[in-house]
Amino acid sequence: MVGPSIFVIGLENVVLTAVHLYVQTKVLDFILEGFNPKKQVLIISDRHQEIADAIDKKIGRGMTFLSGEGYYSKSQKKVILIIVNRQQLMPLNRIVTAIDPKAFFTISEAQSVIGEGFSYLISDEQYQQKTNDFIDNQSE
Repeated sequence: MVGPSIFVIGLENVVLTAVHLYVQTKVLDFILEGFNPKKQVLIISDRHQEIADAIDKKIGRGMTFLSGEGYYSKSQKKVILIIVNRQQLMPLNRIVTAIDPKAFFTISEAQSVIGEGFSYLISDEQYQQKTNDFIDNQSE
């Protein structure tokens, strides 16, 4: 699709169109989701209580304990589930590795976080209003 477009509208216009679409998509994402992406962290450690206490004291984030079982060891494990922002990620990493260098943890992008301490769902009317405002601003 891009190939024939180059001959019809020119390479410069194709590139500008692609850039415009990318920027417009990012702006719409920002309007609908906000500019504060969150990270979901799962921490597996035998020292889960110490880690949780340190996170609460130093970062002030709530967390949830999940129950897990090691596949090979068949031993029961507590898994810490916590949602943090980018600024809290490095301190969290330091806390976990300082307490338990053998801890296993994963960091994932949280597409949307809704609930206490984070954002709440907007109503259909608010969504429609934000979308209309965005479209109106684009046509000006």
